[in-house]
Amino acid sequence: MRANDADKEIQDIRQNFQDTSSQTKRLMNAGCRPEEYTQLCKDLAALDAANQVLDQIQSK
Repeated sequence: MRANDADKEIQDIRQNFQDTSSQTKRLMNAGCRPEEYTQLCKDLAALDAANQVLDQIQSK
């Protein structure tokens, strides 16, 4: 994979993460049961961790 292709792919992944994060936050703000809220918090933490992995990949 060429560098430009890899950068584009990472941008697409980041955009997907951002879209998913925004949707998750909307669900949390709309109100939900405590167990759903807990799962959504875990989902957001996983998205944050995935973004950190992308940061590490890009820094290499």
